Amino acid sequence: VKSLGDPPNISKFSIVVSKIYEAKEKGRVTEAINDALRKANVKGEIASFSETGGTAAEEIKRGTWTAIIVATIVILLYITIRFNFVFGVGAIVALIHDVMITLGFFSFSGYEINVPAVAALLTLIGYSLNDTIVVCDRIRENMKRYRGRSIESIVNQSINEVIVRTINTSLTTFMVVFMLFLFAGKVIKPFAFGMVIGTIVGTYSSLYIAAPIVIRWVKPR
Repeated sequence: VKSLGDPPNISKFSIVVSKIYEAKEKGRVTEAINDALRKANVKGEIASFSETGGTAAEEIKRGTWTAIIVATIVILLYITIRFNFVFGVGAIVALIHDVMITLGFFSFSGYEINVPAVAALLTLIGYSLNDTIVVCDRIRENMKRYRGRSIESIVNQSINEVIVRTINTSLTTFMVVFMLFLFAGKVIKPFAFGMVIGTIVGTYSSLYIAAPIVIRWVKPR
């Protein structure tokens, strides 16, 4: 329990626990502590209730991987229906690459995987997927338009047609999240850091991982 203020003017307390509580349990624990404070004639109340430690960390990790796996399955289904299974495979491989690289940078940087970091990973998935869909959509259009050309030529032309748009969008996003990383508070730093790395890896994975997978899959053997 941490006090917020200086004696004897302490009126609020912050409690940090190493166990995950449901919302109703938090309310009961908070009320029990407030009752104990009143009985002890302590003027104050619980102002915040946060969870940390091994149990909370495991819950965060479990929730992170669950969210990523569910998002990956939904994305694969969507792209398969909207485009083609081949494009879905390319998009998923690119997303796995993005998440793994970003997690690697988190490991080397020393930032812990907390709620803002999880938010960054999920935002990264959506951002990278958007770039991949733009590329895949152009490849699909050109495959219909230039039926007699090789798949390598079609993919190359498709990337050339969207690369300026992709770089401009990514550069704008990068500048915003980089400024956020430089000037944001401690709490938001992990989110900004994840987005800085994710913006970079997400941009090139859409062009140089998803697209080559389409070539390898479609190209006659």
